[in-house]
Amino acid sequence: MFFITYFLNYASILQVAVGKSSPVFQVHHSYESALTAINTLTNASENFALFDDLTLHLILSSVTDDTRNHFLQKTISGLSTQDLDIIKVYFSEDMSLIRTCDKLYLHKNTLQYKLNRIHKITGLNPRKFQDAVLLYLAVLLRTNL
Repeated sequence: MFFITYFLNYASILQVAVGKSSPVFQVHHSYESALTAINTLTNASENFALFDDLTLHLILSSVTDDTRNHFLQKTISGLSTQDLDIIKVYFSEDMSLIRTCDKLYLHKNTLQYKLNRIHKITGLNPRKFQDAVLLYLAVLLRTNL
């Protein structure tokens, strides 16, 4: 109870992660899983992660630095920060042009132009499912560096 009260009082400055349950003599497994969980907190507004709730991050956390760098080089290395921001919002809005435009204050034609530009640079079309998956994974891997 003390821990929860303490966390709630300082939630604006604390980040907490809970690892998987493990026997006392294997507590290092719980610690390692808590580290995986805390690495999923990428926004300042996020402050709590539970290992048991993770899905895609379980796989991404096992990617080696060399593999990550190679994948990023093959996918999004040519994109600007603005391009990456557009893709993040586009995916956070479930690939909806209208909602992405509203959130970014862009005209629909402007957003389509920018998505076409991303396609031209990367060879991956953000509007096609298989290409979008690769771009989404690249953004997640880049964020968790």
